[in-house]
Amino acid sequence: MGPLEAAASRVIAVDAVALAAHAGTAKAVGAVLIGVLAGLDRLPIPRDCWLDALRSRAPAKYRDANLSAFDAGFERARTT
Repeated sequence: MGPLEAAASRVIAVDAVALAAHAGTAKAVGAVLIGVLAGLDRLPIPRDCWLDALRSRAPAKYRDANLSAFDAGFERARTT
């Protein structure tokens, strides 16, 4: 076991740039990573709260891509 694995209870390798680009823009990398974090269920924050925050903060022209990127990250965390 490497040092990262020893320090964390779960490590997930994610090609966040590829998932973001597939969602519509590589600029949505942050939304992918937020989706992964939400999908791990380590924080007491419901999925809807994460999505509401993205909807209210993402620029209108990138909103759909950010929501899709979040979903991709969320699913990645759930299926790994």
